[in-house]
Amino acid sequence: CCLSGLAGAACRLRHSQKSMSTDLYGSGEEFRPGMQVVDADGRRGEIAATRRKTLEVSFEDGMVLPLPLNGLEPYAEWAHGSTGLDGTCCLIAPASELCLEMRHRLLEKRKDGEPPVMIHPSTAKPLVKEVFPKLAIYVYATSPIEGDRKIVWFCHSVEHLPAQAEAIEDGKLLFNGIRSNSQKLPSDGEKVELPTDWCNVVPGEQCPLAGLTVEVESSQGKVPQAWQRTMAAGESCLFEQLAAGPVAVGALLPAVIVRSMDSNGIWQKLHISHEDCGTVKLLRKLLADQLDEAEQGLGVFWPGNSTALADDVELEVGMEVVAGVLAPFKIKVLAPDSSGREGVEGVVVEVDGKECGSTDGDGTVVLRVQEGSRSVRLRHCCFGAERDLGILDIGAGRQQECTVIADVRLFFYATEQDPPSDEEQEEDSAPPPSLVFVAVSEDQIPDGATGFEGRATATGLAGKEVTVELSEKGPSQMLLLSGREAEGSHMPACSLGSLTLQARRSGYCWQPKEPSPIAERAKELDGSEYLRLLNCPMALGFFNAALRVQREGAEDINMSIAESPNVGSLRARVSSLLRISGSSIRMWHVGKEGRRLLGDDSEATKFGWDVFVEEVAPVAVRVVTACCDEAVADAEVDLEGAEAGRTDSDGRCKL
Repeated sequence: CCLSGLAGAACRLRHSQKSMSTDLYGSGEEFRPGMQVVDADGRRGEIAATRRKTLEVSFEDGMVLPLPLNGLEPYAEWAHGSTGLDGTCCLIAPASELCLEMRHRLLEKRKDGEPPVMIHPSTAKPLVKEVFPKLAIYVYATSPIEGDRKIVWFCHSVEHLPAQAEAIEDGKLLFNGIRSNSQKLPSDGEKVELPTDWCNVVPGEQCPLAGLTVEVESSQGKVPQAWQRTMAAGESCLFEQLAAGPVAVGALLPAVIVRSMDSNGIWQKLHISHEDCGTVKLLRKLLADQLDEAEQGLGVFWPGNSTALADDVELEVGMEVVAGVLAPFKIKVLAPDSSGREGVEGVVVEVDGKECGSTDGDGTVVLRVQEGSRSVRLRHCCFGAERDLGILDIGAGRQQECTVIADVRLFFYATEQDPPSDEEQEEDSAPPPSLVFVAVSEDQIPDGATGFEGRATATGLAGKEVTVELSEKGPSQMLLLSGREAEGSHMPACSLGSLTLQARRSGYCWQPKEPSPIAERAKELDGSEYLRLLNCPMALGFFNAALRVQREGAEDINMSIAESPNVGSLRARVSSLLRISGSSIRMWHVGKEGRRLLGDDSEATKFGWDVFVEEVAPVAVRVVTACCDEAVADAEVDLEGAEAGRTDSDGRCKL
């Protein structure tokens, strides 16, 4: 690993069968009790007894085994010794093929069938043989009696593994903390062989094993864990220390998961010990050191939310947050009918689908969001439902401003007043008037509001007249101005004071307020009439209960019952409207039973009447007998199927 010498390794050289030029595998006569032999694994033993085709061999470890002749050879040791502090052992041997045997706790034993290490010393120059222990270790954890942390150990020999050793599931070893250079830990706790490129190339450098870290992938249902190094860096080789037994190298602690972007723009997942980041403020301070960023420029966010969390937000074990560089982002929403740059309050700002704030009384909101490409939407009644600003590139280190002009949507509706109580209401009395309103939000329309026919007109963008036909099916909407189209235009971009309304409803008479309240208020008060309508809708007039006046070849006219409570007042209004003398006007009530002449000026008019009006000339009718030419009194005179009068005693009737 670190190219330092391995001290205390036993070394010995012996002849091989090939170098002795003898065939030892025959009848067994060459083998004698007391002879030193070596088996195929290089174990040295002494022949205890001979049989016809087997030998009883007593090995150095005390075991006595019956072995076949094949596979044994006489042991002829030439030299032996052990390595010093620099890992070197110098031996003198003849110039022939020899077997090299080395024993140390860190050296793997030769496996069955594996050939021994052969060397060929030469008298021409010294032979240097370098032997490298196999770089493989056990990595396991143990849990203390109390607490949530787990101690992580490195171990070389299976004999050193304690009974309470736990495999580290979903774990991997990282070389120098580099995730792209990692080695997965076996889930069954077996030995992990380390890559050779993790080893030092220059002797004397710190042991690379001391720089290994353990990372555990978080999985659903399991507490995430953070690595904490507990072993201080030293000058000695950590791998060599493992010969004496396991070494505690670190700990795994309950953690908070933090996702952040590295300098190459690649997202990384960090496990930060909860002991070190109980609050957002502590986490920001720790991340500022790790990411080499200014603490005030770092933000912590919930996943999918680009608004930074407050410093006093407490974090819990297992929570997942996102860390990134903060960028100031200012949005201002303007009222389009104001030259004073008045703003719209209460516009909700969504960044990446999450609500991040709302505009103040000035129509402004300043957010600190995560830098990068962000999807921004605005929610307010002025936009109908929402305004999608699309993907905005929000950069750190500078405040980005975005100015938005509100749409102007007008809603027209009528409300019905509660009828008087049964005691107060006279029989066949007209219903109370209906109020007609203009609003700028559907939310301002009360339940039970109704629509009406008519037409609304106002001045929109660039002085263009905008007209919309209204429907009796329900409240009608008018888009007076699109904020997108008004961007970059001279302000104010439209005029609400120019609004005019023509309204119609069957059975009712439209009575606008005079002068127009919206025009009058816009004239008297500075600022945005749109913002005032946001606070409260405005009544533009009334629908009064009416009767319908019909004329031959002319359009029907609705006349208010409140202004024409009896036949006489109705006749006077018709006379004034048609510029005809009242004495020349004849009126009939047209109902299911036919027509009835309205001759009594004191008779009260009724809601829903259809009244037929015509201009008449004086006509005198005299009824006499055919024989004597005497006057016929009380004769009924009908005009166009309806009784128009009766003759007097002289037989005369004036029509």
